[in-house]
Amino acid sequence: MIAPINSFSIGFENLSVGMTKRSMTMDFTDIVSALKELDYTFDSFGISAALPLVDQYGEKSVEDVIHSNCNQEFLDRINPNNSLTVQENLPDLATEWWEHAALNK
Repeated sequence: MIAPINSFSIGFENLSVGMTKRSMTMDFTDIVSALKELDYTFDSFGISAALPLVDQYGEKSVEDVIHSNCNQEFLDRINPNNSLTVQENLPDLATEWWEHAALNK
């Protein structure tokens, strides 16, 4: 079966920006590993995460902080038994990966 899918999740702020980002990539890795176990073929799939952010005026809004897009080749090549390596390399392995500037502070 060939089907495009999209997933969206709202992340939760952790103790630090680095820990928050790591938590989201752990969740992404879990989703990707679960997709690999399915007996489907995907043209592509996207996973996004959003967090509540506060701008310089003190206004709070929920905004996307990570967008990713992956294809079947990516899914075929990952080894879910070594999820830590996959997690650490997700930005380089994904077909597309975008991070909000707030994750780089």
